Amino acid sequence: MNDEKKTKNKLNEKLEIELSKKEACLWIDEIWYGYVQSPIPTLMVRKDGKITKYNKAMSQLTGYSHEEMPDLEAWMPKIYPDEKYRDKVIEISNRSRNKKIEVIRDEFVITRKDGEARHVQFSVSDLLHRGKPTDLQVVQGEDITERTRMEAKLTKYSDHLEELVKERTDEINKINKKLIEEITVHKKAEETLKKRTHDLGERVKELNCLYCIAKIVDQPKSSIDKMLKSIIDLMPPSWQYSDITCARINIENNEYKTGNFKITKWKQSSKMYINEKAIGSIEIYYLEEKPDLYEGPFLKEERDLIDAVAERIGKIIKRKQTEEALRESEEKYRLIIENQTDLIDQVDLEGTIQFASPSYCRMFGKTEEELLGTSALHLVHEEDREITIKAMEDLYKPPYRCYVEQRVKTKDGWRWCGWASKGVLDDNNNVTSVVSVGRDI
Repeated sequence: MNDEKKTKNKLNEKLEIELSKKEACLWIDEIWYGYVQSPIPTLMVRKDGKITKYNKAMSQLTGYSHEEMPDLEAWMPKIYPDEKYRDKVIEISNRSRNKKIEVIRDEFVITRKDGEARHVQFSVSDLLHRGKPTDLQVVQGEDITERTRMEAKLTKYSDHLEELVKERTDEINKINKKLIEEITVHKKAEETLKKRTHDLGERVKELNCLYCIAKIVDQPKSSIDKMLKSIIDLMPPSWQYSDITCARINIENNEYKTGNFKITKWKQSSKMYINEKAIGSIEIYYLEEKPDLYEGPFLKEERDLIDAVAERIGKIIKRKQTEEALRESEEKYRLIIENQTDLIDQVDLEGTIQFASPSYCRMFGKTEEELLGTSALHLVHEEDREITIKAMEDLYKPPYRCYVEQRVKTKDGWRWCGWASKGVLDDNNNVTSVVSVGRDI
């Protein structure tokens, strides 16, 4: 009876162990279900290093599948290819796996399967069942690459600002020291401050003038006439005695002037040039007499400003004229192409159509959108393709031209066409595309 009782007790104990294991497995699967579709990269690892669970987000983070990462022995050299860095990670990993922990967080630089380095914050926590530790740990990762980069940038920017502040502080200290010396020696600190404030105000006005001109130029579809009318009104406020200042722009028999314009003997002017040819001038007049400074009653900075504005207007007019000439050229080119009876196309080095003229489209009965991106050779009769390819070999050597006659599939059936082709070259005489002109023969 005792032996039977012992045997029965052993069977019960074995059954309880098996049930406990199955219950634990079901519990782990239930826990893992919440991680499977989680956007947080997650894996489960046993104390012996075997990776038992590995969700989709972790695959996306590392670029490796679970099959490629069965255990930490596979994980470590792939994720941390640098041996010294890997040893450091292994040391930290072993510490976390060999002691009871709640949550440990560490930041590491991992290497994805595609070779890209990413900064990741990993958190490791023991998986508890009924308050007791299991042999599993949950590892979750957070990609903090962008945050790390931003922090580095902010740190660099902060350091730069500190340097600038220090430089500016040193400059201010030097200025203050000089001012104190001037106050002590000359008793003229107030006059010095007023003069510097005045000079700074003049510089602000000059910069504001140039800035406003830049804004006027940046306005889309603004004509030269409209721009010059706006610019002339910016001139008087930028001079020292703005309330008695008037201005005029003379350019190619056109005149633009302020409402209070009047010619006086207190004048400052600067010529405008395009390609070293004078096209007009800017004139500034004072309506009242003022003390002589650098150039009569005008400041040196005002001379620099009027010269800068004249130079800028010359560049603006040149750019506008160039844009207008380009628009006219494009319009003429468009009219020529649209009314051209010969067939014109352009293909890349693989023979893919990049451009087809209206006459080309009409002959093949297709729109340009239908032809673009398709192979031009597919329109050629099969029996003529070999001689076409052979003839086009001449395009890759001087004089980069060839002529070929072939049958092509048009909307009206097979037609014989003669094609004169030329290679389009880059600065190194490499052919980048081919332009062909064809005619129904």
